[in-house]
Amino acid sequence: MFYQTATRTSTATANIPSVIFITSGNGYTISNNIIGGSNTSGGGTPWTFNGAFSNRFVGINVASAVGAATTIQNNTITNLSISTTSGASTGNGIFCGISANGAGTFNIGNVTGNTIGATSGVGSITTTASTTAALTVGINVTCTGSTTLSNNSIGSITANGSAVTVSASITGIQITAGTPIVTNNVIGSTTTANSINSATVSTTGTN
Repeated sequence: MFYQTATRTSTATANIPSVIFITSGNGYTISNNIIGGSNTSGGGTPWTFNGAFSNRFVGINVASAVGAATTIQNNTITNLSISTTSGASTGNGIFCGISANGAGTFNIGNVTGNTIGATSGVGSITTTASTTAALTVGINVTCTGSTTLSNNSIGSITANGSAVTVSASITGIQITAGTPIVTNNVIGSTTTANSINSATVSTTGTN
């Protein structure tokens, strides 16, 4: 379980923390983790990361090489508040729940789905950027191998600009490479209206 009991304020630019960060190898199992909040259940006050710099955040960031599949199952990334001056509009953007990259094979949620945000309610994850077009993305796949994405839930996410003239962008699942199989994922909520939303001019989508 990964959580913070106090606000984290960056003092340097281009800080991109990844809670789980793997840069080589293959055949990893990443499962049953909770990232966010101020206690072991992901509850309490939000994990808050701010500062007047172009900071970004990735929950699970894995580069997998050719070989045995890396499996990512039953992880929850929730109760987070991210503020930044960055306008990163591609790739992992200013916030990414799960990033799968490299040349290997990934199974993401095909056994037990992952949750980015929450399945109900609003604002479980909140991002605020002071530069226009900043991207908030649930799952980003740039892996050139095969990826199976199933049973994942992405919702209760609010992406804002710091002013009404600063646009924000939200993408549930973004895939730019490889041979993906994408089935039975829920983006938004079956019970809460406007689960994914922005208070400023925004774009949303699944790519």
